[in-house]
Amino acid sequence: MTARLNDIAVFEFSIKAPAAGSYNESFALVIEGVTWVANTTVTLPITVTPAWAGTVTSIEPAGSVTLAPGETRTIRTSVLNLGNKIWQPAPGNGATGYTNLGTAGPADRSSTFRDTSWLSANRATALDTPRVLPGESGLFEFILKAPAVTGSYDEAFQVVVDGASWVTGATFSIPINVQ
Repeated sequence: MTARLNDIAVFEFSIKAPAAGSYNESFALVIEGVTWVANTTVTLPITVTPAWAGTVTSIEPAGSVTLAPGETRTIRTSVLNLGNKIWQPAPGNGATGYTNLGTAGPADRSSTFRDTSWLSANRATALDTPRVLPGESGLFEFILKAPAVTGSYDEAFQVVVDGASWVTGATFSIPINVQ
């Protein structure tokens, strides 16, 4: 392209961010093999939102839970979608997979507190909200069942979009006393 004095030139290009985060990318005009053109630097602030991110906004009941061996307790947690993908309880409509609540610490371990209502030994429940857009909150409700062995436990969970990713930041744990 050749631009003459007082011409307007349009430049289009693609860039790829290495990861989620905030970046400042600077560009300037150059006459290849000759010189950089003075006073042409443009800096673009770029924010890359992670695809799968969230934060737990509430857990009910709050604090620690005390249970007798074999006793059950319903837990409700609300999670804010901070990513750029839609969470859904079932595949379809552009979703990569099911949005579930999985065991964490370590991920996908079999839970001692599994109730028969759980999806599996490492999936407490599916997302209860039909569709959670970025910036909205979703609800997960599940039942804990105390094991026969008394003691102090710390049961950890994380939102997971099965087949796609664990949801960054959407992790919580429940201190449990079985007595």
